Amino acid sequence: RSVFYYIQVYYLSFIGERIVVDLRLQVYAHLQQLSLRFFADRRTGELISRLSSDVTVLRSALTSNVATVLSQTVTFIGSLVLMLALNWRLTLFILALAPTVAGAGVIFGSRLRKLSTEVQDQLAGSTALAEEALSNTRIVKAFTREPFEVRRYGEQTERTFQATMRLNVIRSAFGPLITFLAFSSLAAILWFGGREVLAGRLSAGALIAFLVYGINIAASVGAFSSLYTQLQEAAGAARRVFELLDE
Repeated sequence: RSVFYYIQVYYLSFIGERIVVDLRLQVYAHLQQLSLRFFADRRTGELISRLSSDVTVLRSALTSNVATVLSQTVTFIGSLVLMLALNWRLTLFILALAPTVAGAGVIFGSRLRKLSTEVQDQLAGSTALAEEALSNTRIVKAFTREPFEVRRYGEQTERTFQATMRLNVIRSAFGPLITFLAFSSLAAILWFGGREVLAGRLSAGALIAFLVYGINIAASVGAFSSLYTQLQEAAGAARRVFELLDE
């Protein structure tokens, strides 16, 4: 396992960095083909932000997240099959609880995508302001506008901070909510499974096995929900990158 884990991490890192390089080259080459009118309407700093930070955000979504999805899918399907073989009634009861967790993931994911896009936009604004001021230092100093530029950059940085904190509020609430729902589901399994044992339709040993498989499924659903939110955040960065490629 250690050997294969090393191979996995190495090749995922290689693929991730290769994707970043290829995507940046593609975006940069495309920018070189655009007209002067396009650049007249855009700030250089914002374009640089899309070329650097937005592409980097996509890296994890296209590599480690994909590997996690594959492994969790195998775990989820395997546990589900074994649970159906043990007791289909209890399995259906567990599956009835799944939409609650999935629904929470969809709601939070939609909000995260919007906030992530807002954070990237604000960060691009900060980069654009810094690029404008630093590339025109002679003009700034000639008109003694240093305090104005510092204040303007500080206000933009503060807006970026506020957007980031709004994103962190949703992130912070999502993890505990999913954990609460997962453990509530395990409590429900104990309640329903106990009734099955008392009715003679399930043995105590099978109930213990159910709990183990239930924990596997709960962990998989939690991982899927977490990955979904990460992919939603990456979707915001992807939209900004592919807007340039579609130009």
